Amino acid sequence: MRDNGVKSFSVVSLGCPKNTVDSEVAIGGLTRAGLRYVKDSSEVDLLIINTCGFIEPAREEAIETILEAVNLKENGQVKKIAVVGCLVQLYKKELEKEIPEVDFYLGIDFQKKLVQEFAPEKGYCPDYTDRILMDRGHYAYLKIADGCDNKCSFCSIPLIKGKQKSRTPEEIAAEVRYLNKLGVKELILVSQDTTRYGVDLKPQLELPELLENVLRESDAQWIRLLYCNPDFWADGLINMVRDESRLVKYFDIPIQHISDSILKSMRRVKMGSEIKELLYRIRAEIPGVAIRTSLLVGYPGESEKDFWELLDFVEEFRFERLGVFTYSPEENTPAFELGDSIPSQEKENRRSLLMEKQWEIMEEKAAELKGKRLEVIVDDLEGNFYVGRSQWDAPEIDCIVKIPKEVELKIGEIYNIEVVDNDGIDIIGKVIKGNNCGGF
Repeated sequence: MRDNGVKSFSVVSLGCPKNTVDSEVAIGGLTRAGLRYVKDSSEVDLLIINTCGFIEPAREEAIETILEAVNLKENGQVKKIAVVGCLVQLYKKELEKEIPEVDFYLGIDFQKKLVQEFAPEKGYCPDYTDRILMDRGHYAYLKIADGCDNKCSFCSIPLIKGKQKSRTPEEIAAEVRYLNKLGVKELILVSQDTTRYGVDLKPQLELPELLENVLRESDAQWIRLLYCNPDFWADGLINMVRDESRLVKYFDIPIQHISDSILKSMRRVKMGSEIKELLYRIRAEIPGVAIRTSLLVGYPGESEKDFWELLDFVEEFRFERLGVFTYSPEENTPAFELGDSIPSQEKENRRSLLMEKQWEIMEEKAAELKGKRLEVIVDDLEGNFYVGRSQWDAPEIDCIVKIPKEVELKIGEIYNIEVVDNDGIDIIGKVIKGNNCGGF
């Protein structure tokens, strides 16, 4: 290896789970090339920051993180800084001008370039089967595609990532077998548009076909789907999730809105009635299913009538999990030309009203679980409680299950518990003996 002064590195991964996978591939590639990976980013030869540029708050977080890294470099704690990923893909020239202290700016295809820069003699090409998991390792994200073919007016992802590029079933199967060796218990499929997987392959595939392959190859006890766009829904997916025990009864379906006028302006495909039909069909056909959604408020032209229609539907449907974003104008997107007509405070008020209603719903649903039995995967130990998740809950974005430390439990194992109480939206349970899980 050439002497460039870099023998150790650390990675700060911002944004979504897809970024996490990209960071893990980079960690694996650099480690295989002979560099030493350390988790503490405050004193290291090379600090890599994988950025998100999707919305304004994500960009602000990225800039703040970069400036903190510059301070570490100025104090002699970090030798070199590499800023990579989505923010750089959009704003490389501006970043180079405004923050010249950064040594390397690389866009979304950064993994190979990092290895070429810091360990070219080794000749390694980073691969998904080299990735090193950043978290505890009992769950892992499986990125099945990148990019997006949708034309949503507010979204900059196609500008950053380009058109959808599905990975082949063979590539995915090889990664699944690799994750088996790491002992992964929960596999979480992600992409920009998971339900559209395979339409760009030749021959075309659909998500249920991929799931059959994953189920065949994977040792994971839980397999979860995130980012299921309602506009494209493969035949048989609902029945498959219902009938296959290892597919958790959970759908993450970002509907964005329910008002037809807003959905049309957003250039979404399904209108409100079609979205409702899909959601109610899922709930009718899969007993105990959890449906999570993401909503966008303050979109240009969103009237009070549009907003109250959305709030009424949230109260009517009672989503198990829900997140709300406020609209921020994204340059070079169609919605950018519509201006930003809703004041920031009004956007925040609308977001707060939705989340207050959703919080009530989630508290009520948590209280209804008292006395039920369910499966929980244990993620951590915090003080006198183990912290876990039910099948209703994806890591980091959903609720938790608290289990008093009455007996020793293993991090990453799945246990049967009985719900004894709720703590707001979270539930409290005790481990029960045997394997009879009564579900939700």
